[in-house]
Amino acid sequence: MGHDAFKNMPKKEKTIPKNRYLENNDDGFNLLAQLISAESDVSAESEEILRDLENMVDKEFLELAMNNDCPRSAKIYSDLQKVYEDLVDVVNFPVLENTFTVAVGGGFSAGKSRFLNALLDEKNLLPTDTSPTTAIPTYILNGEENAVFALNQFQHRTEIDEEALHAISHAFNAAYNVTFSHILKRISVERTSIPYTNITFLDTPGYSKADDVIQRNNNTDEHIAKEHLRTADYLIWLVDIQNGTIPEPDINFILGLDYELEVLVVMNKADKKIESEVKKVVETARKDLKKNGIPTYDVIGFSSSKNIEYSESKTVLRDFLKK
Repeated sequence: MGHDAFKNMPKKEKTIPKNRYLENNDDGFNLLAQLISAESDVSAESEEILRDLENMVDKEFLELAMNNDCPRSAKIYSDLQKVYEDLVDVVNFPVLENTFTVAVGGGFSAGKSRFLNALLDEKNLLPTDTSPTTAIPTYILNGEENAVFALNQFQHRTEIDEEALHAISHAFNAAYNVTFSHILKRISVERTSIPYTNITFLDTPGYSKADDVIQRNNNTDEHIAKEHLRTADYLIWLVDIQNGTIPEPDINFILGLDYELEVLVVMNKADKKIESEVKKVVETARKDLKKNGIPTYDVIGFSSSKNIEYSESKTVLRDFLKK
C-alpha cells in the first residue's frame, strides 16, 4: 500500500482520542511501516537455529509423516509447533524464561484487559475498547525498565511507545480499516511497577466474536486464543456475570484446551449485581463446572471498575497468584 493511498483512506469514527497514531495519518503510516520492516535484534546464530527448527517442523517432519503411516502425526506436529513457538518467545523475550505464565482467557467482551489493569493497579496499561477486531496476545511482566516491544510475523522485534500500544489495538482498525493480525504475533509490556517478579501475565483475544458466532471457522481470535492458552502454566477464566453462570461455549472451549491444572474462574463485572445475586451466580457456576468435569481452583465475583473481589475471604485471587 503506497503512502498516498494510505493517507487518503476514508476514516471511520475514532474510538480513542488524542493519540497521534490515530489522529495523524503520517504517524499512523510510519507506525505500520516500523512494525512491518522491523529488523531482527537477535544474534545471527540464533536466527539460523530458529530457521533450521522451523524447516525441520514444517517441511521435514511433514514429509516424513506423509511418506509413512503415522496415526498420531497431527498431534505430534501440533506439539512440535508449540515447542518452536516457545523457543521463538524465549529468544525474542528472554525475560519470559524464568517466569510462570498466568493466562487470562474468556469470551469476547468478558473484560480481560480491564481486569488485568485493575489486578496490576495500572489503570491505562492495556487498551480496553471492545470493537470486534482481532487482538494481539500481550505479555505483561516486571522489567528493569518500562518498555513495550512488538514481535512481527517475521520473528523480528521492535520497541514501540505507549501511544502505539493503544493504537495497535482495535482503535487502529476503527481509524484506518487496517488490522494487525497478519502483521504482529506478540506484544510484550514490561513495567518496573509490576509486583509479581516471577509471573508473566498473558492477555489473550476473546475466543468468541460477535461477527463470528455463526461462522466459527472464520474466527481468527479463537485460533490465536487456543494456541496461547494451551501453553500457559496457569489459567484465569473470565465470564461476564450477566450470563448468570459460565456459558456452555466457554465450557466447551476450556475442555478443548485439555488443560490439566485447576482453573480460577472469575465472574467479572460483579458490581452490576447486588451481593446476594453474585453469590447465587457463583454457586451456579461452581455446579456447572463440576458437572462438566473441569478442575476448578475456585469461582469468585470481581469488579474490575472498582477492583473489588466478591468472595468470603476477599483474597482468593491474591492467594492464587501467591501459590
